[in-house]
Amino acid sequence: MAAPRAAQPRDSSITPVSNQSEAPAQPERFVDAKAVGAFLSISRADVLRLTRQSKIRGYAYKGYLRHVYRYRLSEVAEDFAHSLTSRRVQSPQQPLCARGENPMANEVRGWLRQRKRADGMTWLWCYQRLRPSDGKMVENSIPLGMVAEIGDESAAWFEVGELRLVEKYISQPISGKPTFSELCDAYVRDGLPFRKKDGRRKGKGTIETYQYHINNLILPRWDNVIAEDMKPLAIRNWLYDLHDGDDYRWETCSKTAGIMSLVFDFVDHNELYSIRNPMDKVVIPPSEEEHAEVKLLSRDLLVSHLKF
Repeated sequence: MAAPRAAQPRDSSITPVSNQSEAPAQPERFVDAKAVGAFLSISRADVLRLTRQSKIRGYAYKGYLRHVYRYRLSEVAEDFAHSLTSRRVQSPQQPLCARGENPMANEVRGWLRQRKRADGMTWLWCYQRLRPSDGKMVENSIPLGMVAEIGDESAAWFEVGELRLVEKYISQPISGKPTFSELCDAYVRDGLPFRKKDGRRKGKGTIETYQYHINNLILPRWDNVIAEDMKPLAIRNWLYDLHDGDDYRWETCSKTAGIMSLVFDFVDHNELYSIRNPMDKVVIPPSEEEHAEVKLLSRDLLVSHLKF
């Protein structure tokens, strides 16, 4: 009987061939803004705003003035997480100011405080402001957010820069060729608190509504644009883009246009900067209603109108 044959050592350099070829990796699907909003638990409008601000990657595959975007969720997750963590990183050029021991130590950039409020410890950015009633300089404060959410003092100063609080609330002259953001800063500082028609103070809710439109709709598009270069046609097309691409109602777009007009009128009326108001030539639908409401007049009311 023949002796059994010894097993030969296997050559590690030889890779066995599988009977079945490996299936190629499937490419990641592209999704629309609605799917991204569901993925991030935010609204579709916020997704488009983050895209326009270059905070998340989006791919415009059609449209010139009204882009339609598609996204990869893996890239969105990476960009969104980075945009949140980067808020905790302080620029090395960002100076630190008084912690509250000597508040007047920096009247140019303001100072920070921590205060106990109902929700917990809160970061406040403080600055000096002339009180109209008696002409005294008093301390005003703007809440930045919870200490637990923002982080340390460096992150709080980063938040101050992100919100442009120094430009908005500490007086700085308008010179040269200002951007529309500079005009908005002047309006928010000295024009927004008061009604144009009678000079009375606006309510807190009204002010917050105006600030929302400025910070979330207007400035993401017109922040660094030279105010004199803003043309009526470009503004009108952008408002249509807000309505058609971002799903804002015409009532919201009309409100946004009205606020932009107030900004131009304020700086020109108060001789802060001489500029035309391009909004005078911008015409958009005031509401979603395509036709004016039809009203039935009674016989007596009709006769009275005819007599008049």
